[in-house]
Amino acid sequence: MKSDALDTPGLGRKALVSVMAASMLAVMLGGAISFVLPAHQVPSIELLSEGPCTGVMGQTISVFPGIGLENFTPVNSTVAIRGLGWTCTASSTTADASEFTESFTETGTRYSIEHCDLYFERFISFPYADYSSFNYTIGLDVEYGPIGVGFSVRFWGTPTIIQDSRVAETGDSLRLTLSVPLDDIAAQSPGTWCLTALVTIDIRTSSCASVLLSRLLGIAQSQYPLLPLAIDLESRNGDSISRYMHPWYGMENRFSVPAVNITRLTDPICGGLIFPAQPNETIYVQPGRYSCVSGFYSELGGLSGPSFDFEIGNNEQALLRCRLDMIRVSLDINPVFIIDSLSVGPGYDAYYSFVDLTPPYPEALYVPSCNTTLTASLRYTAGLIGFGRYLAAQITTNGTENFILRVRLPYFTIFGVNLSPGELIVIVFVIGLLLGSLLLAQQPSTPRTRSRITHDPRFWPVVLLCLSVVFPWFSQSYIVSSLLWQVPTTATLDFMIPLSIMLRRATGVPGQPIYDSFIWLNIPVLFFVFWGPLGWAMSRIAGPHARTAELGYVVSILLPATVGLVFWISYPSPLTPQFGLFLVAIAPLVYIVGLLICRHAIRLK
Repeated sequence: MKSDALDTPGLGRKALVSVMAASMLAVMLGGAISFVLPAHQVPSIELLSEGPCTGVMGQTISVFPGIGLENFTPVNSTVAIRGLGWTCTASSTTADASEFTESFTETGTRYSIEHCDLYFERFISFPYADYSSFNYTIGLDVEYGPIGVGFSVRFWGTPTIIQDSRVAETGDSLRLTLSVPLDDIAAQSPGTWCLTALVTIDIRTSSCASVLLSRLLGIAQSQYPLLPLAIDLESRNGDSISRYMHPWYGMENRFSVPAVNITRLTDPICGGLIFPAQPNETIYVQPGRYSCVSGFYSELGGLSGPSFDFEIGNNEQALLRCRLDMIRVSLDINPVFIIDSLSVGPGYDAYYSFVDLTPPYPEALYVPSCNTTLTASLRYTAGLIGFGRYLAAQITTNGTENFILRVRLPYFTIFGVNLSPGELIVIVFVIGLLLGSLLLAQQPSTPRTRSRITHDPRFWPVVLLCLSVVFPWFSQSYIVSSLLWQVPTTATLDFMIPLSIMLRRATGVPGQPIYDSFIWLNIPVLFFVFWGPLGWAMSRIAGPHARTAELGYVVSILLPATVGLVFWISYPSPLTPQFGLFLVAIAPLVYIVGLLICRHAIRLK
């Protein structure tokens, strides 16, 4: 019968009809979905009132039974990316793929690192005047290496830095100990009894390593019993704000940062400026009477405010709670994505400034109360690489309200990917095009025609090439690490070569399609090296010469694999092959195997 697809020279003529039908179906379906699904058509950012600030500012002291100690460990902290008081940054050491993982054991924290450096920092209040000796110590076991390790402590307001660095190989166990020169610090800090210490731990490798890091210990000795005093900085409503503060960043940028200054009333000129880096940060003090001032410290204006007197008796411990005049800005961001930059602050000052922010986002940010405008700005990558969308919002405040920062982007999440309505139409169009070309062109269909088409050795290589469109051909891992308050994570770029699309994803973040800046040049090139050869190979299915090797068909299924190989070799940084490249690589092999099977079947007949 002339209407039978097997009587035509392949599926070329019917494939053309199928392509037109699939195109119309794709556009209609894509358009319908874009209107039905709850996508936000316009990106938006707004600051909304969350209600008045509640609670009363000031200080309170709670006293409990306690025991004075002369030998104790005031610092006992797990070094972790999300550990209390710790900040962590990461950076790639080579052009190779960089990544790391974190896991916890009974004895410490394990880091498996590949081509990157990890830097951990923590601020620790250090009442040096009451100690007769003090040592910081940390241990690590190198499961495989090599690695470089650095361990240092700086003391704010003094030139003193103590540090140690080592190089370790597989199987090495190290114990790094730093002894604090208390006499030098006392000579460099007259009129104080407490300072802030910055502890830094860095792990470096240019290859691959796995390290088990023990807890950071601070071991103290005193000539007289000392008692624990916990300090918590809070907002008006009692939320602890210490975990959101980064005092040295604020001072370097001339911002006022939350702090408390505690003075011994037995020695009124002896004060201690403290920047708590975690809720209920604990220091050890002598029993006696104290006065404290809490508020916002700056290098230009110092720290001022009403004083509050309290007393710690023998065999007592205490909790000092300081409520500051701050407004809360809750974050409501949907959908979640990698934010290129986010700034929040009074007027045009970026009191908070995030770069490459990934989920989990902070639940809220706390900003000093102000009688001016509150500003928030956000930038994200939209489509083309290097093309960022900028959004900003302002609201006038008298300092007595909390706010919600609400961000809505024109994406909805499908199968773990953030898609805009336009991207959905393109995807539906491509899928409809491929399915329509393979299925609709086979009408009228009978069991006999379907069997002959699927047994054609040219059918399955085409199916593999079609499947390669929806799978990544290559991937590249890199470190996403904000400059401030951000938990570093490993992000991945998946290269969808036939579509000239990269899918950017990270832990806890749906994939986001981004496009190369030269996409309009890539499209015609891809037509000649992928889509055109694929269409021609598709038109040969069920045509004549099924059991003989056709040079044109062989070239058409070899071109995509050649394109992948050239891209892999010429790309400026290392790539990891993925399933899409595997599909196009085996397509010629599947064709050869199919030909051999057909010829073997003929011989058997």
